[in-house]
Amino acid sequence: MKKAIFFDRDGVLNKEIYRKNLKKWTAPHDENEVKINKDVLKVLKELNKKNFLIFIISNQPDYALGMVSLKKLKCVHKKINKILKKNSIKVNSFFYSYKHPKSIKKRYGPPCNDRKPNPFFINKIKKKYKLNLKNIWIIGDRQTDVECGFRAGIKTIGLFNNQYKFDNKKKADFFIGKITKILNIIK
Repeated sequence: MKKAIFFDRDGVLNKEIYRKNLKKWTAPHDENEVKINKDVLKVLKELNKKNFLIFIISNQPDYALGMVSLKKLKCVHKKINKILKKNSIKVNSFFYSYKHPKSIKKRYGPPCNDRKPNPFFINKIKKKYKLNLKNIWIIGDRQTDVECGFRAGIKTIGLFNNQYKFDNKKKADFFIGKITKILNIIK
């Protein structure tokens, strides 16, 4: 039986960047800003050994909001993928939504159907790989990740950090403070 886990990217797999000029945390805007913690690499390797299908789903609205070029965001993706490959980590697919409801770029605004918390990419993968809902997880550091999991009917793990708070209304199935803890939860 196939097992799968969906990871949010920024704040879960790689570190986010605090932008003083914007007074907020964002995804890396340059490949030199990419930093992946060794614990993340350890977890991904272990999940590969356990035959989990691994997917990355990420909202990347900074292009739509005029903060960075699409070319630079794609270089960030290449750098992340290069680090994972260098560490012999297999990711089955990456899915990015570059849309945002307040987009200043044509074709990158509403409708934003592929943007989390909508489970667009999860539903696409469930169908393609014929996945059983009992064996699918999503892990993220924001409420939109948890909500995406609820909407898709899969199990959810919230990763605490200092940047974002989770909503008390819809709680994740599990909360963790360190990425390595998922290995105790997911079998």
